[in-house]
Amino acid sequence: MITEKEEYNIFTNLYEYKRLELERTSGVISQIHNQFCEDTVSKYNNYKEEIKKRCENLLYLCNIYYPINYQKITDKKKSCDVFNYWFNDDLVNINKQNILDSDFYTSISNYINKCLRINECNLNLHKIEDSEFNNLKILYDLYYNFYNKNILRNGVYVASKCTNGCSHKGICAELFNKNIDKCPMSKESKFCNELEQFRNKYNADNICDACPNVPPLKARQNDLPAEAFVDVKEQGTRTDGDQHIQEPESVPSNEDKYVIIPTVSSILIGIPLIIFLFKKVNENYEYKDNVYECEYSSTYNHNIL
Repeated sequence: MITEKEEYNIFTNLYEYKRLELERTSGVISQIHNQFCEDTVSKYNNYKEEIKKRCENLLYLCNIYYPINYQKITDKKKSCDVFNYWFNDDLVNINKQNILDSDFYTSISNYINKCLRINECNLNLHKIEDSEFNNLKILYDLYYNFYNKNILRNGVYVASKCTNGCSHKGICAELFNKNIDKCPMSKESKFCNELEQFRNKYNADNICDACPNVPPLKARQNDLPAEAFVDVKEQGTRTDGDQHIQEPESVPSNEDKYVIIPTVSSILIGIPLIIFLFKKVNENYEYKDNVYECEYSSTYNHNIL
């Protein structure tokens, strides 16, 4: 059985992150954040400057997340997973020998969650396993090229506009057909499911003109034996038959129902409401404490320097 720890449906609306992506390597952060990155990479002898730059880039993205792209992102809960993918992509050549330990990712995650908080998700930076990173990169490249035909130079997405559509669709078709063989019908995985989701989006796209030189997307290989479909059908029939011969369970009287229903409803509504109010109050206090801690830490470090 395939073990997939990552979420694979994070690139469905990748065009919403285009402006952030254009800023990935061009931002300048404050001296406070810069000092944090310097301290974080101080124990690494190799690639120190490269690692520091990747740290600064990520902090800059988190810093501009709200003013630049907040309103454009539909599902903001996926933003942290997108940032973690970008961070892994930036470090892929540096971290081939796993020189970056878990403390590296954890320290940056904690700093961002305290000082550059993304409210809709909790950033959990970690190294993505090689096999999963490769599959995520395939999906990223598919959606990147799929949406690039609708994106202007300034990063603005225009759904009704198609520029060099056949070129981008050709890249998508080649990449998809090269990797769909990994997903025969008998294989169930997040990756294969997302390839199918991409197929649906690709085939439904009718903005661009027809591309006669672009091959169609290949179908998944049917490696299921014919007996498998028969067995599933018979199993469903037997299950239905068993349901008909089951003894009826005792049914409460109408008077009992009238007592039970409002009582249960009150419990179901009351408990979540109490928990929700408690969490909001707790989050408010935590947020104030975190802001104070970041400011205090920054002032303290500055005085030491």
